[in-house]
Amino acid sequence: MALIPVVAAALIDAQGRVLLHRRAPGKHHALLWEYPGGKVEPGEHAAQALLREIAEELGVALDPAGLEPVSFAQGAGQPHLILLYACRIWQGQPRALEWPQDAGGEGLGWFTPDQVADLAGRGAMPPLDVVLTRALLHWLA
Repeated sequence: MALIPVVAAALIDAQGRVLLHRRAPGKHHALLWEYPGGKVEPGEHAAQALLREIAEELGVALDPAGLEPVSFAQGAGQPHLILLYACRIWQGQPRALEWPQDAGGEGLGWFTPDQVADLAGRGAMPPLDVVLTRALLHWLA
């Protein structure tokens, strides 16, 4: 089984809230909250992939100097290895670009660390994002 690297971002605003992206209807883990990001393309550096993925999913430009590695997660027997970065500096207003036009903006949400912990605790996030949440909350503390 070949390893599939995936990058994800925890965007943190000036109030200390974390941006989560809701998985679009029809996708695996549909409607669960996750850290936005995506697969690293062959020959692509992880940070480059994160900049590209966040621009494609949220329509914002991350500041590469503002990326801080937080943690990683991989499930047993799964090929995906998710690398989580935190970022407090970006340009633009995040939008859920992959959500249907008529979804009313339900694809994004800003959450306090306690609210993120609650989402993880009640199964409202994919399993690997739950692992990443534990590391992010420790990193934020």
